Amino acid sequence: MLSEFYLTLGQVGVIAVLGAIGAVMFRNQFRLSWFVGALALYVVYNFLLTRGFFALPNLPQGSGWNWFGKGLSLSFMLIIAAFPLFGYRRCGITVKQNKRS
Repeated sequence: MLSEFYLTLGQVGVIAVLGAIGAVMFRNQFRLSWFVGALALYVVYNFLLTRGFFALPNLPQGSGWNWFGKGLSLSFMLIIAAFPLFGYRRCGITVKQNKRS
């Protein structure tokens, strides 16, 4: 559906405006490359979560829940977290628990 596409574009627009405000307020700490990368990952995540904005069929057929989209988006984010640039530990994915928690 196009409504999900337009909704994603609207969300990215709002986040971009807020990011621009943050860039002005925190000039020394703002990194444009990370911000644009985060926006791109958000768009890909939404694309996969909605099964290509509902272009792909829902599996299993007749399911009332979007399990296929959830599985696609989760798998993609785990693959991205495995990249050395991010890393599982840096993303907060660990099997050890903090004893103070």
